[in-house]
Amino acid sequence: MLVRLADWCYRKRRLVVILWIVALVGSNVAGMQFGGEFRADYMAPGSDSKQALDVLKEKFPQQSGDTVQVVYQSDAGVAAHKERIEAGLAKIKADNPELVGRIVSPFSPEGARQIAPDGKVAYADVDLTKINTEMTPESSKELILPILDQGGEGLTVEAGGAVAQMAQAPEIGSEGIGFAAAAIILLLMFGSVVAMGLPLLMAIFGIGIAAALGTLLHDLIPTADWAPQLAAMIGIGVGIDYALFIVTRYRTGLADGRDPRHAMVTAIGTAGRAVIFAGITVVISLLGMILMNQPFTAGVALAAVLAVLVIMFASVTLLPALLGFVGRNIERLHLPFVAKTAKPLDQTAFYRWSRLVQRLPWVAATVGVAVLVALSIPFLGIRYGFPDNGNDDTSQTSRRSYDLLAAGFGEGFNGPMLITVEGASGEALLGPANALSTKLKAVPDVAFVSPAQPAPSGDAAIISLVPKYSPQDERTEKFVDTLRKT
Repeated sequence: MLVRLADWCYRKRRLVVILWIVALVGSNVAGMQFGGEFRADYMAPGSDSKQALDVLKEKFPQQSGDTVQVVYQSDAGVAAHKERIEAGLAKIKADNPELVGRIVSPFSPEGARQIAPDGKVAYADVDLTKINTEMTPESSKELILPILDQGGEGLTVEAGGAVAQMAQAPEIGSEGIGFAAAAIILLLMFGSVVAMGLPLLMAIFGIGIAAALGTLLHDLIPTADWAPQLAAMIGIGVGIDYALFIVTRYRTGLADGRDPRHAMVTAIGTAGRAVIFAGITVVISLLGMILMNQPFTAGVALAAVLAVLVIMFASVTLLPALLGFVGRNIERLHLPFVAKTAKPLDQTAFYRWSRLVQRLPWVAATVGVAVLVALSIPFLGIRYGFPDNGNDDTSQTSRRSYDLLAAGFGEGFNGPMLITVEGASGEALLGPANALSTKLKAVPDVAFVSPAQPAPSGDAAIISLVPKYSPQDERTEKFVDTLRKT
């Protein structure tokens, strides 16, 4: 059945290519018209962090969104630029009335502790009504870039937080770099621009359609904003890999003297079956992410699965049609230093290598296992966690603000913690909450603890705590465990 389908696509190649073009255009139009927005919940169900976030959303709606920290630095002291800073903060609110909630200036009574002891670094908290997963790169740029323009004349202005990180994300993502690397490798392997272009063209069709269809899932399933990048990287990998199988077998068939049609049929009948089996295996593996029982994994898994399924189908339908157009011209636009004619299979270096492995199976197995064990050794010391702005490149404002805050206020200042208190109302709640704040000051490795801040409803309060160490420091992880036992 697979061979018959591929043969039909080969014979009806014009119709098949037209149908794939229509599918690409149509899916993207549908995605733009009906696609939902990214949203994701990274909090583990039932965890302390999840419960605290729920309290913030219900009792402190003005603080349940993300916070952008506008960081100021001046060798002459930030107080010398007080009027400029306050005028800039007022402009942020005026330009973004729906997005910006509360702003705490370092020169307000509430923000008295937001100026570093040496007076050269300060920050303002700009509370947003949305979290970063509810914003797009475009909307984050509209907020952050005008803030950065407020610097100059002895005053440095940077912005920190997840929204600032999104605003200056690289224009060329890892998938673009991967695509370029794959093109170079394919060109060196095949030696022909035409042969190289077929896997890339198929991957473009597959990823383009899968990404567009993935946007239609956003309204049905919460999907993280990085899901398209993950799906694209997986799609590039499997798309080029699957096409490489088939194109290599096709070229071998031509080298063996077959006509283009029979070479294609042989390629699909052998490599094509391997592609289907491999694709199903990848899909099953990706669906296993759903078993993690984390709210954000289902959307990520389905986005990647969609990419694999589309590319797998393209490999046995679109690729045979493209081979029908290419025919024997697959060796056109050849690199001068690579042989123009594909060698018969039994004359290739890979064939000789496979025979060597078969003659010495135990040696090959032992060496292979030894290499895998050596590569796995670093994972014995792995610590899992989330990256923060300290992982960004120094060209990004999120990293520069991170470094300024660490220099002015201490390493742990970039990882403040919020503690929620519930169970009573009014003074019956505020008294014990302040007692807890006092008790927390005596916990080792605590740099700062704020007084309890009551909610407008009076039946909840929050306490802000700053540890001594950076968010990714191993000591901070142990500190959290100690804090939960306090």
